[in-house]
Amino acid sequence: MVDILTAVLTDGLPAVEAACAELAKAVKQFTVGTLAARKTMEDLIKAFPQSEAAQAAKERLAKLR
Repeated sequence: MVDILTAVLTDGLPAVEAACAELAKAVKQFTVGTLAARKTMEDLIKAFPQSEAAQAAKERLAKLR
């Protein structure tokens, strides 16, 4: 929780919400197919590289490879 608060204070709430929304979208896409999810997570990492959501996306991508 402290990390999320720090991210909000550092990056602003809209950036944190956007990064989390992208991660949620990628997770949902796994039920449809991994290619779409992979692309969404790669886009998330590029757009919000310092976010916790990007770190989670990196970990998920590593499991796919």
